[in-house]
Amino acid sequence: MNNWDIRKQILALALLPLLIVATVLTGYFTLSQLNYISESAARHATIVTNQLASVSEYAVFSGNVDSLTPILQNIIADEDIIEIKLIDADNEILTSINDYNYSQEDKSLWHELASQELTIFREPIKTQAVNVDLLEDNISNTGNEEEVIGYIELTASSLNINAKKMQTSIEGGLLTLIVLLTSIIVALKLSREIFTPVKILTSTVKKISSGDYKIQINQQTPGDLGILESCVNVMAKELQNSREDLEARIHESTRELHQTMEELEVRNVELDIARTNAMRANKAKTEFLAHMSHELRTPLGGILGFSELLESTNLEPQQRDYSEIIKKSANNLLHIIDDVLDLSKIESGKLELNISEFNPINAVEDVIDLLAPIAYEKNIEIFYCIDKTTPCLIKSDITRVRQILINLIGNAIKFTEKGYVSVHVKSNQKSESLSTLCFSVTDTGIGMSPSQQERLFNAFTQADESIEKKFGGTGLGLVISMKLAKLIHGGVSFESQLDKGSTFRLEITTEVRAFERVIDPILNGKKVCLVDTCEICSQGILAMINSWGGITSHHRETPETVSGYDLIITSICRADMNESKIRSFIPKCNTDIPLFAIASTRSHKDLADIKSYGFNDADFRSSKYESIRQIVVKLINPGATSSTPKELSTSNAFDWSGLNILVVDDNDINLKLAEIILKKNGAKVTTASSGQTSIDLACNTNFDLIFMDLQMPDMDGYETSKFIRRKINNDTTVIIALTANAMITKQSQKIEQYGIDDILIKPVTERSIQNMFDKWLLKSPNQQHIKQTTHDIEFFSKSEALELAAGNTQLANELTSMLINELPEHLKLINEAVSLNDRTRLKQQAHKLHGATRCCGALALRNATAQLELDIDKDTQEKLSALSHPLKSEIARLLNADHSELII
Repeated sequence: MNNWDIRKQILALALLPLLIVATVLTGYFTLSQLNYISESAARHATIVTNQLASVSEYAVFSGNVDSLTPILQNIIADEDIIEIKLIDADNEILTSINDYNYSQEDKSLWHELASQELTIFREPIKTQAVNVDLLEDNISNTGNEEEVIGYIELTASSLNINAKKMQTSIEGGLLTLIVLLTSIIVALKLSREIFTPVKILTSTVKKISSGDYKIQINQQTPGDLGILESCVNVMAKELQNSREDLEARIHESTRELHQTMEELEVRNVELDIARTNAMRANKAKTEFLAHMSHELRTPLGGILGFSELLESTNLEPQQRDYSEIIKKSANNLLHIIDDVLDLSKIESGKLELNISEFNPINAVEDVIDLLAPIAYEKNIEIFYCIDKTTPCLIKSDITRVRQILINLIGNAIKFTEKGYVSVHVKSNQKSESLSTLCFSVTDTGIGMSPSQQERLFNAFTQADESIEKKFGGTGLGLVISMKLAKLIHGGVSFESQLDKGSTFRLEITTEVRAFERVIDPILNGKKVCLVDTCEICSQGILAMINSWGGITSHHRETPETVSGYDLIITSICRADMNESKIRSFIPKCNTDIPLFAIASTRSHKDLADIKSYGFNDADFRSSKYESIRQIVVKLINPGATSSTPKELSTSNAFDWSGLNILVVDDNDINLKLAEIILKKNGAKVTTASSGQTSIDLACNTNFDLIFMDLQMPDMDGYETSKFIRRKINNDTTVIIALTANAMITKQSQKIEQYGIDDILIKPVTERSIQNMFDKWLLKSPNQQHIKQTTHDIEFFSKSEALELAAGNTQLANELTSMLINELPEHLKLINEAVSLNDRTRLKQQAHKLHGATRCCGALALRNATAQLELDIDKDTQEKLSALSHPLKSEIARLLNADHSELII
């Protein structure tokens, strides 16, 4: 019913109650009438039977039955009575009259349809007993007792009664049907009057919903429906007005949009023109920077190169002073040029990163060693502290890390007039292989106000104009440092207070390769007394001694009693660098405890003076940890022969004898400088001032290396190198591009396609040339050593083992035993890596074993591990089982050897 339309629902609500009422009333009255007919017929038959019984009493008593015949015939004429019997007391029929054969012609249809049932009514004929004495005169009643003398039996038919019942039922049904039909007709008419307006309303609303807002309803319906029609008309009118208003707005918006699109097209054209102009300007800027770099670096190369050569000659003090000023000024100008070019490279995305493994501690030590003289010239302290959480091997760009640290520490020194500059390094482990390394640089300098801090990272801007006038600089250092830090997955942050100093932090997220900390057996458990008047300065030394296994105690003055200590370390600050103060650090009591001074100076004369005051040895505060450790080991264990590690050797003597070099440059000064530097170190040098001349020389002479200037008239260095490489048709000659354009990189120019192996940026120095020779010709001493065959290398060197143990025989034997005991586990891990075909895992295991061999005299095993690392780095297709075979053979050789022969 819920799915019916309103018309059906109205009809249902109107007719359903009427149908129920009519059906109930018709049924009730019909049943009443039928009961009445049945009861009337039964009552009539009963009355007739009773009357006949009374009338027949005398006839039966007297035996004159025939006298009843007329009466019976009148009664049998009743259509409902079909038979009458008169029966005596003995159930003998006295007389009988029936009407079974009555005619059906006058019977109605109801009689034809009705069924007939016979009903017998029986009534006894009774009389009272009376005695009549005919002889006597009086008659006497003998009593009131009744006596049955016969019976009247009447048979009635139900045909007429059933016909009347059927007629009555059908007439009642017809009456009900007539009433229902009349009601339906009336309900339909009424529903039409209600539904027609509703239908019109529905149709109108549908048309309105489809967008036809102009339609209106002719209001002819009174009452609520009329009000609804009026409301629908008003709604349609309002919607029509709203639609017209919306269309007007859309039209206006469309017109404005078309206008805006036209303006945007004009703007796009203007932007495209501006972009093209910007690209041209950027290209012009790049070309200008490259040209400026070349033009400035070319004379600077001559100034720096010849100033270095000048310093190597015999000069008077005044002349040497002037030479140093010239060199320092040229270096300052070179740094400014480098800053501008670095910023340009970063912004243009041309800066190349060289990701490699290095020790961050060494990077900090190198920067401190470089900048310490500048700090000491200003009479300020500079020191560093390495936290025990710092890894000893990470993977990043060491050049950029050093560049940022040089800038941060250099700025701290520049803006500090008194006090100190400290560097603190610590690590926050993020995962098994990743760590956040934090370098904090704290100073007690001028600091910055909040307004100055806001302008700090703006290019070519100092925090204050007075700072620029007083301290100088371009204001690019921090900007470049910030951008470089982002490139190596880090950032630069700072805290500062005016007149109280600043703290700058470099944080980089890097891959950690090793966290190994070696406890020195000689220093482990040794008690060290540190005397330092500066609480902050002492933190780095305390951390250093503790990392080696020593037990330290700090004192501001030398204690009266120093017994129980194995070593006394005195930290001498800049403020204490006078004879009286230094002598006060010497214990007053005679003692055999060795005295070691760590002084804030870079003067070897100062160290000699300090030792003359009574110290057993002395070293610079800015020296590397390893250098200080060697001295400490020697002082605590006098029997050990201290040796400076090979990697700390700083000899400036180069031996390039036997190298045949060709230098190509159109600048006579550059040719002269290169020729002098190379010949001074024993190399054979040939020069050429043009590309064609160099081609003729290269075709007739076999050169080991060619330095090729890229910017030359007629034929530039690119085409010359390409022609030489094709002409001589060999890969043994190394061609190094020699240019003053610092914007050129391997990646941007794809120099390999011209046959050029590398780039050397001017100005050229002996060190930069040596680096190229190491890389392409001489390689490194370690690599030369590795290339030797196993048979050329000593199996085990006792002298090497003793030297590595600083002359301590017991330590040397312990380290050798430890290596031999660990070899089975190393061999197991190597076999697992080979079986899994895991090159990275095999290299890591070889690297770990290589580190262990560097503590003892197993030279052949050390060579095999290093060679395996190199073979894996070459990414050859050779199977790991073949690559690892020499190493496994050396492990087996050492395990099967007579270990008693390895004991020193």
